[in-house]
Amino acid sequence: MVEGLEAYRGVDSRQIRQLPFYLARKYVESTYIGYIKNKQIFDRYHAENVGELGLYSGTFEGIGCDSLPRPGERKYGYGWTNGVLLHFLNKYGNKLKAPSVNLD
Repeated sequence: MVEGLEAYRGVDSRQIRQLPFYLARKYVESTYIGYIKNKQIFDRYHAENVGELGLYSGTFEGIGCDSLPRPGERKYGYGWTNGVLLHFLNKYGNKLKAPSVNLD
């Protein structure tokens, strides 16, 4: 999604031009806050609550793979979370700052 929005960089709207960075920053911050609070990276985070872990809600029955998650299961960081996180750090790392985290 962020990469798709990059196509709009030439648009004469500051908000649209800043949207890719804003979304990337929110993703990195959510992953960072989740890591600080849980001491590990998970592969899924809550879409609306920054730093909260997400759960699988679907079912993968009949696919024939025992490693796929079951509904309500959490998986530790791998694949998409780490890959997207590294991509955003590589692309926007010079503009990002670690957010303050309240552990209360």
